[in-house]
Amino acid sequence: MANVSRAWFNLVYLVLILFALSVALTWASGTDLFAALLINLLGSLQVYYGIVTIQHPLTDPLLLVANLIDTVIFAMLTVILAAWFYEFISGFSIRGRGVRGRLKSMHEHIIVVPYNPFAATLLKEFKGSGIKAVTIATNRRELLPLYKLNELAISGDIKESGTFEAAGISKAKYVIACSDDDLQNALITITAKTANPKVRIITRVTKEDDIPKLDMAGAYKMILPEVTAGEKIGEEILKRIIG
Repeated sequence: MANVSRAWFNLVYLVLILFALSVALTWASGTDLFAALLINLLGSLQVYYGIVTIQHPLTDPLLLVANLIDTVIFAMLTVILAAWFYEFISGFSIRGRGVRGRLKSMHEHIIVVPYNPFAATLLKEFKGSGIKAVTIATNRRELLPLYKLNELAISGDIKESGTFEAAGISKAKYVIACSDDDLQNALITITAKTANPKVRIITRVTKEDDIPKLDMAGAYKMILPEVTAGEKIGEEILKRIIG
């Protein structure tokens, strides 16, 4: 549950407040407190088994409002549970375990970050040349197409050196920064160098004026896509790596 953002916990807190309000309204209508708790609990879960009986719920304004609140709570609980379930199955992904296992045995590989069309072109070239690569995706949604292509990939925060450590940067030969944002590529370069000062960084550059900045960040080689276009991008990088 560590990946669940603070927003979800705030949502849970709001649900508790709404439930307390719903119970208070039912109790104020003359219903016994225990019965009010039970009624609103079942109402929030949309479970009705005739355990308790509400007298004239649609004619008593307090009960009507409480019933509407229970419906809202049910919708909010559905969203919360769906989000938590997604985080749970993602965190215990069998595929993810397999990737981590394969990463432990890798060395002299290339780390590609982040995943985008530029990176996809490179990965295709690498696979055709038998070069081992690990892709760092910035979110879990990007992992699905990578897994379908049978590519080694993990997801993580590119601002955290731990993400690069998880990609095996201690044994990697190169890191290729593929973002179309030069600032992000500079950040990738700095973070990767923090995780492994000896690793060589090849970075994409979109503005020629940013070359000195990326050089200062620690980039080993820089490539302008406008100069080296299409599939030639992959061929150019292969030449630099092999050479």
